[in-house]
Amino acid sequence: MIAFLLLAALALPSECLHIGSLYWEIGDANGTIEYGIRGSTVHAETVMPIASATKWLFAADVAETGKERGQGLTANDFGLHGNESPRLLLKRELSEFLGTDPAGENAVYSPAPASWRSSYGHWIEDDGSYSSPGAFGFYPWLSGKTYGVVARSSTSRQGYLESAVCGRALRGAFEAAHK
Repeated sequence: MIAFLLLAALALPSECLHIGSLYWEIGDANGTIEYGIRGSTVHAETVMPIASATKWLFAADVAETGKERGQGLTANDFGLHGNESPRLLLKRELSEFLGTDPAGENAVYSPAPASWRSSYGHWIEDDGSYSSPGAFGFYPWLSGKTYGVVARSSTSRQGYLESAVCGRALRGAFEAAHK
């Protein structure tokens, strides 16, 4: 019965129904907790472009390398210059930098029509989650001790935002089901 209630709570939210085929996953440092597939063209092993979502991987590498050298990190280490944009991650060295906010409210550009703030290789969303949406619809996030991803390949100019809206709805359903 509990599994049925959890499945019903995590049924694909309406925010995800209009954006095409997708794979979503929510888990923690131990692995996947829940996942789902919509359509037949995307699954957990699908190779797809993730665009600027790679900034998180780059930031994790820079953070790890900087710590190994015993050096502090600066905004310059992460390529935060002017209008430039600033997933494993729960266990990587970047975790101690999540939420550290070098650009603060003065970010030159935010990809979302919300009060997201720029940080080291990721965005701090208005609900306190950390994310790194890519232009082609790949949207990874961290929220508390869980991670999530909406993976899809989109040619829409708003692909990153469509996936972020879907991911936020999935995150909300997951958090409500696990209270």
